[in-house]
Amino acid sequence: MFTVDHFITTAISLIFYSCLNVACTLKIKSPEHLSATEARDHIGQHISFVHSTLSCLLSLVVYIQDAGIDYESDFSYKYIFVMGHSMGYFTYDLIYAEIFGVHDLAMRFHHACVMVGGYALFLQDKGGSIGILCIALTELSNPCMQVRFILKARKEDHSRLYKISELLFAALFVFNRGVIGTYLNYNVYQYDVNNLVRVFVSLIYAVSIYWVYIIFCKGAKYFKKKELQNPLSRLYVKIFDTFRANQYLVIAGIFTWSVFMPPSLKMLGSTPHHLRMFQFTII
Repeated sequence: MFTVDHFITTAISLIFYSCLNVACTLKIKSPEHLSATEARDHIGQHISFVHSTLSCLLSLVVYIQDAGIDYESDFSYKYIFVMGHSMGYFTYDLIYAEIFGVHDLAMRFHHACVMVGGYALFLQDKGGSIGILCIALTELSNPCMQVRFILKARKEDHSRLYKISELLFAALFVFNRGVIGTYLNYNVYQYDVNNLVRVFVSLIYAVSIYWVYIIFCKGAKYFKKKELQNPLSRLYVKIFDTFRANQYLVIAGIFTWSVFMPPSLKMLGSTPHHLRMFQFTII
């Protein structure tokens, strides 16, 4: 249900990030070797860094305050505030990216899934805690990615900070989206959650798993480039070479695992699975 609170939080966030973009454009000097589009993307990465950092802080504060996730929680104002902040940013970013042409086809598809899925979660009466955890899982790795992009634009991609950011991004992305995200995608089908929310959580999860696959493919390319000869490295490279040669099967497998497997397990009588520590429900 769309309320005045939804509108105000989203609108304020949209205006804030639009103004921040103007300020960054005036204050930040992009490297001279960048094209006009690349310079716009360079500026955009700074705004994205602010959003991802704030989103991490806001979502983690609410997540800790709630003692973890509650799949059937009412959508109170604290959830509207945190999600409204992100939805306002995503709306700004979509407009900015389309005006200046900084997104390719893959990023457009990713952004479309985030927008549709995000608003589907945002406008529910229940499941606010699910939306908060989705933001935390998707944003925790992003500051590292944005630092990496900014350093690369400055031709500092051989610096120690760049390498640390790259490794941290990959590790956080794979763990948050590939491990914790799997629990979340499974459990939303085990509780009284709106079917639309279930579908969009699954679609966002499917996109995340595809990017996890891309990260592992990059790892295979790295091993091949280094010509590592130990049996495990050769096996790893061989497996992902096979996957890359059968991309459509990989995509079909990811879609089946993400969208069809959880409801199928529910129909077969599966029960919720949680990770808990003391009274805190991690997932």
